Amino acid sequence: MNFASIRFGEHSAEIEVAEDPELFEHGYYDHAGWVNGALHNRMFLFLGTKGTGKSTIAQKILLGRSFDCFPQLTDLSEFPFSNFYTAAFQGGTGRERTIPDSWVWLILLSFLFSLEKDPGRLANDQFDALIAGLRKVGFGPPERFDDLLIQTRDRKSVFSGPSFDLESIFGVEASVTTFSYERQSSAKKDIAIHRLVSYAKSVLLNQQSGSKHILMFDGLDRALLGDATALQSIAALISTASALNQEFRRQCSPCKVLVFCRTELFEKLDVYNANSIRQTYALELAWYDNRRNVRTSHLVRLANLRAELSLGGNVDIFKEFFEEEVGISGKYRLTAIWILFHTRNTPRDFLRALTYIQRYTRDLGGKISAKELIAGLTDYSREYFVNEIRDELRGYISAENMQHTMQVLINMRSNKFETDQFLDAMKNLGANGDLSMEILRALFACSAIGNLFRAGDGEMRPVSKHYSHTARFDPAATIIVHRGLWKAFNYV
Repeated sequence: MNFASIRFGEHSAEIEVAEDPELFEHGYYDHAGWVNGALHNRMFLFLGTKGTGKSTIAQKILLGRSFDCFPQLTDLSEFPFSNFYTAAFQGGTGRERTIPDSWVWLILLSFLFSLEKDPGRLANDQFDALIAGLRKVGFGPPERFDDLLIQTRDRKSVFSGPSFDLESIFGVEASVTTFSYERQSSAKKDIAIHRLVSYAKSVLLNQQSGSKHILMFDGLDRALLGDATALQSIAALISTASALNQEFRRQCSPCKVLVFCRTELFEKLDVYNANSIRQTYALELAWYDNRRNVRTSHLVRLANLRAELSLGGNVDIFKEFFEEEVGISGKYRLTAIWILFHTRNTPRDFLRALTYIQRYTRDLGGKISAKELIAGLTDYSREYFVNEIRDELRGYISAENMQHTMQVLINMRSNKFETDQFLDAMKNLGANGDLSMEILRALFACSAIGNLFRAGDGEMRPVSKHYSHTARFDPAATIIVHRGLWKAFNYV
């Protein structure tokens, strides 16, 4: 058996689906039943840091399409947040209502056209009339979710005449759906649009099917690079998804909305009833498990599963290819734990670390030496880990402050320092104290740094996000830089 021949996977789920679909299909380790939960229980919001597998779950559901499951994946990384407000149902009620109503409308349209293609849906004259009416005024099945926004923008004139008569368009009762208003009265226009949305929702809720229709939203990180409107829109999406899913469940509807969001982004959003949503409907994608036997940990099991697919049989990579312990600076540690120390306990970090170690393994058999292990982790730190941290900080830190932050961390020349030291160094580069504190909180949120605390036994122990998602930065405690960055910053 050859360690270098193991396919540990690609940098992202999207790349792996394209480059190694067999590994993606059979090498997925779902230790908490996340995919099943997404499809069958009330959970709809999947929270986790980068690399924990949010997009992997979305891709698994998308590729699991079957005759009775109709999943749609919407990547919001290119969604036009900047003109979302003006392109949707803008009017006199303001953003607070317009943006949520617009999300409801776009989601309803997406499900309506998905159900239209479902051979398992029950006959429903109201549903057929609504679809026929929508097509009559220019709406149709989208190739991309963004198309629904464009269709709405281009068809708004249909709903802006001197009267609003759904009976002639959709064949529904005029007493409920006909509204008259002055051409310039945006407030009355909004009432008509609001009732149109309500009517479409009632039709969808009454449409039954033996199939499942899943609408997934991923790529929300893009909102970090936008303005306040993007963040407001994402917050409204999550609140809207929560409310719609509750209605879907009450009516036994075949529809469900899933949202995949970075934990730190969710905590930045002004989501109505955020804690209630998080406690009731969210799943935290956590991989860290403090097991006495590291070889039974979730991440090691994931690596072994992928090794078995490449090598054609059961294998424990840390028994087969590594020495039990590795000696570093006179101290000996379990090899698996030593590698994990360089990660944030995520599948992406751990599998990348193993991939970099492969660069230095010999094809002649024998165990991987400490020298080869260190060489691989050095490349991992300098080529992968520091760049992952940079990627996570985009949206929180400007390009100029990113450069200053990295230079200050390098100039510290130590993996431990105090908050005041960092603030003074940033001040010399023109950053005020408030900005520097925000940068420290961002570094903590992406696990680039942690805090050291004295435990009950007198030992100093690190506290960081990758060990506990509830951890919070403490400026009074000593700061410790993540071990995965030490080589990149020349600390060791």
